[in-house]
Amino acid sequence: MRPLLFILALFVFSLVGCSSSSNNPTTPQSDGISVASDIGSALGMLGAYELSINPENNTAELTAKRTNAIGESYIVSGIGFFTISPCPDCFKIKGISMTPEGFIALTFSIRHPFDPGDTLKPPTAINRLDLDVFDLTLVIAPKETIPEAFSLGNAYAGICVDTDGYTTELSNLVEDTASLPYYLVIDDSIGGISTFNKFKMGEETEFDVILDLSGSTLLFDLYLTMGYGFSAVKADRLHPAYYNPEFNRKSAWKVVVTPPEGDDPPALGNTWQHDDSTTPFSVTVEVYDWQIGANVDPALTNPDDIYAASGVSAVSMEIPGMTAAYATVNTPDSGTGMPDDPLVYTISMANENLLEAGEYTGLIKVTDERLPLAPPPIDSRDYLIDSPDGVVLENYEIPEYAAYQIFTATVVEGVSPLEGWLCYSHDPQHTGVADCVLDPAALELKWAFPTGGDIKSSPVISAGITYFGSDDANVYAVDLATGTEVWSYTADMAVCGTAAIGEDAIYIGTEGGYLYSLLKSDGSEIWNYQFTFTGMSGADGLKVRGAILVDGRVYFCANNGSVYALNATDGSEIFVVPTPLPSNGNSLRTVPAYYEAEDQLIVTADSYDVICFDAFDGTEYWRKYNGEFIGCSPTLDGDYLYFFDDEFTRKYELSGTASPTLIWEEALNPHPFVTAGSGALDDGHYYTLTLIPGKLLANDRDTGTIDWFAPPELIQGFSNAPAVSGGVVYFASTYGVLYGYDTATGTEVFNYDIGEIVDGSSVAIHDDRLLVGCCDGSMYCFGEV
Repeated sequence: MRPLLFILALFVFSLVGCSSSSNNPTTPQSDGISVASDIGSALGMLGAYELSINPENNTAELTAKRTNAIGESYIVSGIGFFTISPCPDCFKIKGISMTPEGFIALTFSIRHPFDPGDTLKPPTAINRLDLDVFDLTLVIAPKETIPEAFSLGNAYAGICVDTDGYTTELSNLVEDTASLPYYLVIDDSIGGISTFNKFKMGEETEFDVILDLSGSTLLFDLYLTMGYGFSAVKADRLHPAYYNPEFNRKSAWKVVVTPPEGDDPPALGNTWQHDDSTTPFSVTVEVYDWQIGANVDPALTNPDDIYAASGVSAVSMEIPGMTAAYATVNTPDSGTGMPDDPLVYTISMANENLLEAGEYTGLIKVTDERLPLAPPPIDSRDYLIDSPDGVVLENYEIPEYAAYQIFTATVVEGVSPLEGWLCYSHDPQHTGVADCVLDPAALELKWAFPTGGDIKSSPVISAGITYFGSDDANVYAVDLATGTEVWSYTADMAVCGTAAIGEDAIYIGTEGGYLYSLLKSDGSEIWNYQFTFTGMSGADGLKVRGAILVDGRVYFCANNGSVYALNATDGSEIFVVPTPLPSNGNSLRTVPAYYEAEDQLIVTADSYDVICFDAFDGTEYWRKYNGEFIGCSPTLDGDYLYFFDDEFTRKYELSGTASPTLIWEEALNPHPFVTAGSGALDDGHYYTLTLIPGKLLANDRDTGTIDWFAPPELIQGFSNAPAVSGGVVYFASTYGVLYGYDTATGTEVFNYDIGEIVDGSSVAIHDDRLLVGCCDGSMYCFGEV
């Protein structure tokens, strides 16, 4: 980098004197605390400059905008001034550098123009200690550029980096209503102290300003604004009592915004995505404001008093194009507004308009409840006081009391939802309805994949691969089109469970008490989870029928009587909820269903109970004693729950955490043994399979009436779940016959005799393929001719 050329103009600083008591800015009060009788609590202008940057030779030029030798006006009360010698080097550039991100970093140095007085000498107009200033701020007004447009107000959002806020308080001075970025010279929030950002007499400090010059903005106006929380008569000038400097900053003095991803890189799941219009993400806004909680007393009897209430009335957020309107909150989550305890607001917004992936500028507005020029302000308390020529004072009305801040709202590419038959009975609600239409008249056997043991695991299908387990203790991935093995994984014991498919992994359980997470690409193990059992003996006590995957959580039931929730990434426990084992020794041999509207799990138990749990922490919300053995997994459709037991098919309406309401129940006649499968649900019917006699029942969804049943003859043997595709319901009997029945008429439209027992493996349908496992050790795949 070339040597920096600093061209510094003369910085002069003068005030008209007023040391006599007749025009002294303050008078004592009876309680001994000195306060101002004519407080001109306006915003004071300490300096105005022009900054130009030449990135080609790495130079910066700082020029004072005042040409009169008198210099700047140092506002005390707005009516009294005193004169001193000019200060040629109070504000200057100390350094310039390039950040790793390619921004220009300028280091400024500023020295208080007055040295502190000597307490061993009498107070005079010069010998004093009551000229400390507060909230000294460098406001930056870019030239030759256009602000970004927001409904909340325009802002020069692409100029500065890591600002402390944005302000419109100079709008009438610079004749530009857009919000200008600013940096605090003294920032109490860094150390968590509370001095009103005091800049003391004789103090010198440095601070950094980071500029983004990618927009080719090279010329700026700089304004130093400050406040003065004074209280001193002449006799007390060496022992001042400073007041809350509300006349400088009635609005918040600093605003910090944290986007949804926090300090992490934006990624799927922690920020907005381009194809999700419903999921809200939260932005955190921290607000620092001296006036929050201060005592309102126009008489100013205490140094912390303020003239009028000046709390935060609203915090608004706008991300242009994301929603039709900006979002607003009025109540903070926590905080006092002080440097060690900022007000914290949370604002949520969804990508309702489906903004494409990219980075967008969001704007936050923190609006103060106090309005300019409203009572009780007096005199010039709501004006910016400036001296354009160093002699004549001018007052500019402050347009509003508000602080702004910008942030980057990142929208990432969403991952299209997985398609396929992704878990037991198709989905976490166990609807059993396929997303493709098969022609039953054209179905033929495409291939049969042999394994070394019975297949009681139901197949799942996605992206051209089917996954299933076998009693030979292997998990298989088989190409759906050709029936060739993609990979296999050897587990601890027979794999009876049905897998749940995720983005990168599948999750499948065994009879040995393990749940495995296997990589979809090659079958390598990611993690395994072993669970224990109580009250039962033998492998059957550990059997997992199937798992479901919801929002990074894996849920399953085990025959030890417990419901499990694991972290899908690492297999760690989220919760384990035991349920009382019934006296007959049975427990949970079904697959939980996910109630999306309330983020709940619905479980049917062999103890004759239907139980609802919180899906986050396992809290039990309700339990319905059913009175008969329940062997099926529940089926959900919106707010409705369907299941069947040894006597009835039932439909309930769910009500959040309250016990559900029975809509209908229909007796099963003759009295059957029910399967350990689940039902299936289409627009017209809820389909159930019974074991003895072996029947498919079609209950009307609205009334529960059994519209038809099949097959017409009495047979034995359904121990799985049906599947629906294109107006046909498919199912397999224990004796190896694969059926298809028209859902409207109950007439048979497909029949294929596999010739071997089908026990536990349910039909799965996807990508114009129908699969079912058989106890001859083979997975059978049917497709259209």
